[in-house]
Amino acid sequence: LRIAGFLLIYAFVLALVPLVIHGSLRYRMSRSSWQGIHFGYRGDRNDFVKLYVTQALLSIITLGIYSFWMQQNILRYTVGHIRFGSA
Repeated sequence: LRIAGFLLIYAFVLALVPLVIHGSLRYRMSRSSWQGIHFGYRGDRNDFVKLYVTQALLSIITLGIYSFWMQQNILRYTVGHIRFGSA
């Protein structure tokens, strides 16, 4: 019963973290500008959740060895979907 509770909590957190990251990036980028040129975040929430969950599961399976690649893949996705003005 205790293990099931811990697994449920971890699954909830695993599903919640990408939603928080995606939402915070959208909010911060929509409120940021540099010399009058506005930023924006155009990433798709479902794509980001799929990417995050699969990368996190790979990290769990490999006992954390894959976590370095996970960080780089998440960063590549988020930075790749930030826009600056019309660029």
